[in-house]
Amino acid sequence: MDGLLLSVGCDDREIAGFRRVSEDSAAGLRYDPVLGLPLPGGSVRGIYCARFLEFLDPAGASAFLRECRRVLAPGGTLRLVTPDLDRVVRSYWGDWRKQGWMRGPAGEGIRRRGAMLNSFLRGGGRRWVYTEEELLELAGWAGLPVARRRLAGRSGAPHFQHLEARSDTDLILELSPAKRAPCVEPLVSVLIPAYNPKFFEAALSSARTQTWRNVEIVVSDDSAGPEIRVIAERAALDDPRVRYLRNQPARGAYDNYIQCFRLARGEYVKFLNDDDLLHPACVERMAGVLATRADVSLVTSHRGLMDDSGEPLPDTDATARIAGVDSRLDGAPAAGWMLAQSRNYVGEPTTAMFRRADLEDAQPTPLSFAGRPVRWNVDVAMWAHLLGKGDLAYLVDTLSWFRQHGAQQTSVPDAAARSGAAWGQMRADAARLGYPAPVSLDEARVRPLAPAPDGPDRWPSLGLAIFGRALEMQSAQRSAEAAELFQLTVAHEPHLAVAHLQLGLTRYGLGDYAAAAEALEQGIALDPGVPDSMKQLAVDLRHRLGAREAIAR
Repeated sequence: MDGLLLSVGCDDREIAGFRRVSEDSAAGLRYDPVLGLPLPGGSVRGIYCARFLEFLDPAGASAFLRECRRVLAPGGTLRLVTPDLDRVVRSYWGDWRKQGWMRGPAGEGIRRRGAMLNSFLRGGGRRWVYTEEELLELAGWAGLPVARRRLAGRSGAPHFQHLEARSDTDLILELSPAKRAPCVEPLVSVLIPAYNPKFFEAALSSARTQTWRNVEIVVSDDSAGPEIRVIAERAALDDPRVRYLRNQPARGAYDNYIQCFRLARGEYVKFLNDDDLLHPACVERMAGVLATRADVSLVTSHRGLMDDSGEPLPDTDATARIAGVDSRLDGAPAAGWMLAQSRNYVGEPTTAMFRRADLEDAQPTPLSFAGRPVRWNVDVAMWAHLLGKGDLAYLVDTLSWFRQHGAQQTSVPDAAARSGAAWGQMRADAARLGYPAPVSLDEARVRPLAPAPDGPDRWPSLGLAIFGRALEMQSAQRSAEAAELFQLTVAHEPHLAVAHLQLGLTRYGLGDYAAAAEALEQGIALDPGVPDSMKQLAVDLRHRLGAREAIAR
């Protein structure tokens, strides 16, 4: 398996085979709480993180876990070593003096169990000590649901073995992104929480006429009369993909959405409100994105507006296209901007598609965010949860239509107050999970959704991927990180002349003239046709270094 190995924290010690990441601005590879890791997505096969997470609060830890998920390659693993709150609390009621750390300098002068606990929780600048349950929850919400608890020094991955000594207070977990097995034509569940028979037949027909044939259509009927049942059962006679369930008594809109989701069997899920319509290619277009891009967790598109009679309505601020071409956005910033602006540009439930597995860990119901149910704007709650696990894909074609009429939930008298309270709750919870609150959607890195079959951000090789990220760091004037990434590039692509030359120019800007001269000379040897000015710079640097050596002698 190709990819880098990173070490984070680890008391700043060097580990053979690992590239060290630090929060120190002088370090080559730096973790920035806002900007993240200066590496391309999918470029890392292993991250060893020890003595680091406890110095972050849950917001910082959540952001760090999302960034680890972003850079990990398929099959990659994050190994976390952090103090175990459960163990320390158990020792509080037992023979607390026998803990290993109490026999060291940190335990000197501690004579009472209360002082022991406070010292452990706050000592050395710790901000938060985690339980396994809490850490697994945060990791799952960050898109790292595959978890194994490990013993010190033990691992299924050879590069993680023998990295730590035995400790009676450590929690050691290995976390990985969910495995996305290739699937030619996965089953898609189209879920219709039905209530209003007026437009139901048209909605059902738009689901049945999809060009993607491997669908199931689940109708959960909450209406009072027989109309929806008659239409659905008649359709089921001709189309075995239609499944009908009558709710007796009626569940109400909120619980009907939950029931629909729990009835789904498909790998992918698409809600369809009973008064909306799907374009015939909607499911095919969206399923195609999810099937080829493991790091996209939510797909949406432009949606059209129509009135009670089906006549088109003009776009609003929420429905206007956010890009001119099919695009992709970083997940958490995309959700953060939506919440900060109280603007659901992703769309109503009908508009989007996602993997069923990515919503199953939302608790206490699928219509929850950050562990709290959301009773209004439930679509936004789902989108915020899903975008913590991956990126957003936005398709510019109109693939669904949202009908506006007087019988909708948004037309009830206190809708604005309930909606405002729900937005406020989700904004507070997003801050608790470290979601940014961008002032512009540009901060979510809106970029074209490239048509590469193995993912839109993939490069022909790891070295070229790192080279692209190095150029981004250079443009952002993060020269130390750019130099480190150019160095990684030439290690993976030793014959890439432009990488040697860029490394030389960056080292020259940092005042490292010896390294600059060496890199420039290697680049010139690989490509003698470089501009004369670059050749002259290499000569001048050698002369300068020679003069320095002469003076030193």
